Parts: sequence; structure tokens; C-alpha cells
Amino acid sequence: MSKPKQNRTPRQRSNKSKMWWTSPLGITVAAATFVVLVGVGVLLMGNASQSIDQHGTSSGTTVGQVAPPFSVEDINGQLTSRSDARPTVLFFMAAWCASCASEERALVQLYRAYGDQVDIISIDIDERSDTPEDVRGFQQRFGGPWPHVLGAKLALLWRVKYLDTTLILNKDGIIGYRDERATDYATLEREIQNAMR
Repeated sequence: MSKPKQNRTPRQRSNKSKMWWTSPLGITVAAATFVVLVGVGVLLMGNASQSIDQHGTSSGTTVGQVAPPFSVEDINGQLTSRSDARPTVLFFMAAWCASCASEERALVQLYRAYGDQVDIISIDIDERSDTPEDVRGFQQRFGGPWPHVLGAKLALLWRVKYLDTTLILNKDGIIGYRDERATDYATLEREIQNAMR
């Protein structure tokens, strides 16, 4: 003889549905969500536990801090990184960005004035839209012979949120200048001269 079916009231059914998280699947989903949130937090905090270099300067991505090291392939397959011997300009851009073209032209002026006294790296941070060919076209139209990189990961490393972000590092790798707008030649030159001191 079979047991009669129990009719559950709407209240009993809703109590069961509210406890989905106690099932094995619910626990797995909750644990995975927690791991993802912790990972995102670690990425966002990044340099919260900053290290101190031999000069007593903390490492990080803001003015006055020692820049994090990096090494990345440019669009021609050559390995590039910041210089340990001279100031370095890092310019975060996108190939389709009109104001980025304006700053790239200012960097051409800087390159002509200072040549091998300064390293310049243009970093395209829109890898979803831009290809190496797009970056190469941008370089040919507006830029100079310095490395151009597709580098969304560098944008995360450097905590870049906006196109036209420019950083200038001195030869010791200390960040002396950072902005989040198109930078004109006069500002670039002034900041390079500061970085050379």
C-alpha cells in the first residue's frame, strides 16, 4: 500500500525554496562566488601591501612610488620593458582614440628633441577592438619608432582606468608624473626634464 501524498502548503514550499543554498549545488555556487570575489579583491587591492625598496621608497603605481617591473612583447614581437638607465614614458591609448592621436604626435616631438635619452612605450589597452594591425596603422599615422604594445594586462598592473593616461618614470623607476588626460608637448618636456635630474 502506497503512502498518501502530502499536500504542502505554499508556506512549506517557499521555505524549501529559500534554503537552496544548503544543497550541495548551492554550497558549490556560494564557494565559487566567494573565491571569485576574493580574487577580484586581490586584483583591485594589488599593491595594498606595498614593498619598500633599498632607498626607502614604496612600490606602486602612484607618483613618488617605484614602478612595478614589467616585460611585454610589442606588436613586432620584440620584448620591451622600462629602462633602468633613462626616463621612460608610458602612454596608455587605443588606436581609434582621437585625443590619443594628439598625444602621440606630442610624443613624436619629444622623441625628436630627446632621442635616445628617453624611452617611450605606447600601450594600446583596448584589445577587444584593436588588433596589432590597428596599432601598427596608428603608429604609422601618428607615432614614432618606439615600441607599441597591445597591453590590457598592463592597464591592470598600472591601474589605468582611462585612455590618455601618461606616466613618466625617472631612471630609478620612480614615478614622477601621472595624468589621465591628453598631455601636450610642453607638459611632457617639463616632466622629462624633471625626470632627468
